[in-house]
Amino acid sequence: MFALSLALAAAVCAQVPEEVDLEDRYGARWTPEAAVYQSAALSVVRVRLEARIENISARFGAIEIGGTGERWLSVSNGTGVIYSDRGLVITNAHVVDARKGIALEDQRLRVVLSAEAADDPEEREFSARLLAVDPGIDLALLQIQSERTFSRIPFGRDDDLLIGEKVVTLGAPFGRSLMLSSGILSALDQEVLIADSDGVTKRMNGLIQTDAAVNEGFSGGPMMNAYGELIGITVSRVEAAEGIAYAIPIAQINASLRDRLLGNSWTGMKVVAAGPSGWPQVERVHPRGPAARAGIVVGDRILLANERPIGRLEQWADVLTGHQAGDSIELLVRRSGEGERAHGMTLELLDAELRDSLGLFGAEFVRGSY
Repeated sequence: MFALSLALAAAVCAQVPEEVDLEDRYGARWTPEAAVYQSAALSVVRVRLEARIENISARFGAIEIGGTGERWLSVSNGTGVIYSDRGLVITNAHVVDARKGIALEDQRLRVVLSAEAADDPEEREFSARLLAVDPGIDLALLQIQSERTFSRIPFGRDDDLLIGEKVVTLGAPFGRSLMLSSGILSALDQEVLIADSDGVTKRMNGLIQTDAAVNEGFSGGPMMNAYGELIGITVSRVEAAEGIAYAIPIAQINASLRDRLLGNSWTGMKVVAAGPSGWPQVERVHPRGPAARAGIVVGDRILLANERPIGRLEQWADVLTGHQAGDSIELLVRRSGEGERAHGMTLELLDAELRDSLGLFGAEFVRGSY
C-alpha cells in the first residue's frame, strides 16, 4: 500500500518529466509528503491583503517606509488553493476581510504563486478580486486577474475521510514561501470556538482535527490526503493546546461553493462530475426552473457553453461565475442514448432567491463517483 500511494501521488506531478521515476531517483528520501508537495505546490498560493500607507498612517500614526510613489503595506497574510484553471481561489474569509477604518478603495488583494509555478518571480504575482464570502464557515472565493491557465487542486471525496490517515498541509507563514507540515487526521466533527481578527468569538462545527503543526499564515491553505487530494481548508490552531489544528472539511467546502460562493444565480439543475474524466452531467432538473424551460433533461452532458468547450465540472463553474441573473448561456449538450447527436439550447439564469419560491435546489456542483 505504501508503494502504491507513492506511485499514485507521483503520477500527478506536473512539473517533472514523465520519464523520470522520482521514487527510483530519490530512494528512501522520496516520502509521501514529498510526493504530495510535488503534486500540490502548483495549486497553492499566498494571499495578501494590502492597504495604502497613507490611509494606515492617517489612522494609526506615521509609518516610515522607504520608496516613493504609491505605497502599500500588508495588513493580512494567508494561503489559498486554486479551484479552477481559470484562476478561482478558495481561502479563509478572515484572510481577506476588509479592515475596519480602511476604505475599500484603499485596499487591494494580491495572489502569489509558488516558486514551482514559474521560474521568473515577476510572473508569479497577480492582482485578485473578491467574488464572494461565506462568513458562516469562514470561506471566500477570489478571482485571479489574469488570462493565463492555472493548475487546480484535485478534490477528494467528501464521504471518505479516515481517522488515522496521513494528512499534509501547506501554508505561507508570515507571508513567506510555502511550508509543508504533516501529521494524521486525529478526529472528525469537532466543535471549536474561534476568535476573529477583531477578537469576536464564534462557534464552528464539524471541523477536522489534526496534529500537523501549523502557523497563522496557514489559514486558507489545503489539508490533503496521501494522494494530494484536497480534504479540508485549514482554518485555525488552538493556542493553548500545542499540536492541535483544525480544517473545514471537504463536504462543507462543496456545500459552500454550491450554495453561497458560486450560487448567485439559479440554473434549476444539479450538475455532477461523471464518467472516467469527470465531465459535467445533469443529474437533476427542477420542473419549473430555467433548465427545464430550456429543454435540458436528466442525463444531458454539457459539451459547450457560449462556444467554450466544457470538459470538467470546474469549467462549468467558471462559466456560471462570469454570469449573473438575467444573463443567457448558449449550451450544446449530448443526450444520453442518442449517440453523438448534440442539442443546442439557451439557458436563461434567474435570481438565486427564486429557488425558495420555485424550487428546492439550483446550481449545484458535486464530485461524482468514477
